[in-house]
Amino acid sequence: MTIKNSSVRHVHFIVSLLAALSAAACGGSAISDGNGGGSGGSGAAGSGGGPGGCAGVACSVIACGPGMKIAQQPGQCCPTCVAANACDTGEMGYRTLRTQLLASPGAIACQTAKDCVELAEHPFCGDVCSSIPVNASQEASIDAQLTSWDKANCSTCTPIYPPCAAPSPPLCDHSQCVPAPGGGP
Repeated sequence: MTIKNSSVRHVHFIVSLLAALSAAACGGSAISDGNGGGSGGSGAAGSGGGPGGCAGVACSVIACGPGMKIAQQPGQCCPTCVAANACDTGEMGYRTLRTQLLASPGAIACQTAKDCVELAEHPFCGDVCSSIPVNASQEASIDAQLTSWDKANCSTCTPIYPPCAAPSPPLCDHSQCVPAPGGGP
């Protein structure tokens, strides 16, 4: 499957913006795949008029394997898969662990909104402005596991602190803790 650059220019701008933030966090300069800073998932990327007259070049959608990320190489029109650095790898593992913990029984269960609290953020692993609501009785256990991962795998990364909207108190909707409208990512 190919995507013409004209149809991905908006996506490319957002990917480039995310890449700049991710690169600043880890001291690198590669373009990320748009999944939160080199998550190794598939992503659509194109040069959008980049180096050497690439405006008419169609780039394939690529999926990178474990330990790899999508990056724009100097002088190339289309992105390729490159090895992820320690910060990328730590962030990918952090997101995987967080997803697994949130999927565990009771992690987001609730009876009322009082059962729900915001999960602490871990900026060294790229977790900022996330506003993830969890069950209050599960929060300490989830946070302890994420903090342990953060210290072991992301402690050398430079955190970024973008301006975040103040989160609204989480709600209990259909027995699940959810962000209030306008209060989450």
